[in-house]
Amino acid sequence: MNFEEVKALGGPFPAAEIQVSVRKKIARLICITPDHTNPPVDFELDQSDDFEVAAAWTLEAARHLGLLENQCKVSILNLDSAVPN
Repeated sequence: MNFEEVKALGGPFPAAEIQVSVRKKIARLICITPDHTNPPVDFELDQSDDFEVAAAWTLEAARHLGLLENQCKVSILNLDSAVPN
């Protein structure tokens, strides 16, 4: 989904998860909605972005675009460090 579609679902939202893969050059914002549809928004990362920069940038962009409340709860997951089953 894009920002406008997610915001139209009732944002700003009180919680979110940010998933970052520097290896795949992507950050995904998942807004936690009251109806549990939890729409994702993907961001492409620059070559130079590291995990901390990508996570901080994604959170700041989401707040600036009105997708997240200022005092929202956020979980941040480094997909590159996840252990496969």
